[in-house]
Amino acid sequence: MANLPPFLERRLEQAERRGESPTVLTVSALQSALRGTLEGQFPRVYVVGEISNLTVHSLSGHAYFTLKDDKSQLRCVMWRDAVQKLGFRPKDGLRVVARGKITVYERGGQLQLSVSALRPEGEGAALEALRRLAEQLRREGLTDPSRKKPIPPLPAVLGVVTSREGAALRDVLKTVYRRHPRQHVIVAPASVQGPSAEREIIDALLRLDKHGVDLILLVRGGGSVEDLAAFNLESVARCVAALKSPIITGVGHETDSTIVDLVSDLTASTPTAAAEHAVLVREQVNQKVDALAARLRRAQSAKIQTERRRLGELQVRLRDPRTSLRQRAQRTDELSSRLRRAYSARLRAEEEHLGSLQQRLSATELPRRLARLQGELELQVQRLRTGSAAHLERLGHEFALAVARLEASSPLRILARGYAVVTGPSGEVLRDAQSVSAGDRIGVRLAQGELGATVIETSTEAKAR
Repeated sequence: MANLPPFLERRLEQAERRGESPTVLTVSALQSALRGTLEGQFPRVYVVGEISNLTVHSLSGHAYFTLKDDKSQLRCVMWRDAVQKLGFRPKDGLRVVARGKITVYERGGQLQLSVSALRPEGEGAALEALRRLAEQLRREGLTDPSRKKPIPPLPAVLGVVTSREGAALRDVLKTVYRRHPRQHVIVAPASVQGPSAEREIIDALLRLDKHGVDLILLVRGGGSVEDLAAFNLESVARCVAALKSPIITGVGHETDSTIVDLVSDLTASTPTAAAEHAVLVREQVNQKVDALAARLRRAQSAKIQTERRRLGELQVRLRDPRTSLRQRAQRTDELSSRLRRAYSARLRAEEEHLGSLQQRLSATELPRRLARLQGELELQVQRLRTGSAAHLERLGHEFALAVARLEASSPLRILARGYAVVTGPSGEVLRDAQSVSAGDRIGVRLAQGELGATVIETSTEAKAR
């Protein structure tokens, strides 16, 4: 091997004369060989120990810690993707079971465990039970975003369920009253851990829901998995899902996650964050009210403009009914005249035909036949004249009925009985006394002529005659 120190070359020559074949490696080559050997021999191991010196890098998100027992310790690294999958918050002093592979950090020459999964010792069955419960609630649709109730932007009454002595209540009330000093808050105290927590939390939620509050906050401060056990119970989760009132949960710290968070309408990272989601600051309320008022004014203006255009269109389409009656009367006269002319022309044609027949018969020697034909012709003429008169009389009767029906439906007949059409300041027809105010100018349309009037007072009650 080239470039070896002189003393090492002499040692190698002596070893070769003795029949030995020592291996010469660089430091990095030896570290790499050790790493390959360890990773090949221990691809997956489970190590039980206590966490110490835990550090989560703020930029990379990787976690570095040491697992130790009473005799030894092992350096560990957990990459960011594995850290993000943790269902709990690791901390110093917590005994855990780590799954990973043994490797060597070549730059530092240190043996370490590359951790791919981590769980608290003895909590494996409990975590598995929580996963099964979460999956069951998901299959039932209780975690579906579509069933979550909207959070009211301005709750008139806010309900809070938490411990009376806990810091969470103080944080919530401080945040609420700082943002909205006049907010109405109802506190339903309940134990948030211990054997009675389940029943007290459910009772408090049901009381507030029955009271009809606009929004409920279910909160508590951080703690261990055992401290948050009440918020992982199926009975509490189903109670939260069944509430009529919308609910925000703020349980533990930012890294804590519970079953009730899955079924609540909104999940906050902390009790303070839950209060911030529930109550807007006064300036935000004023801005929202101003925005809603502006929208209302725009909507009213658009509605008024639309109704004015519609009224104008109706006024154009509305015509004096007498015009229609006169036109129909004129049309009837025209038809009557045409009918008379047609019957007159037919009568003259028949008389001419009769005269022609008489002339033809007079030239024959058949007087009896002539007399018979003359009688038949006279009978036909008489029938024609009688039928024409009856038909003209029937048409005249139908015309009179049509005119009577038109006059009966005419608005002028209604006005002639003493009624009037009242219009407002803008020319709209008034149907409600509340449409005008005292002092407004109004118009009164009578059967004959129009009046201008001023409103003295208005009343929405009908007075008995």
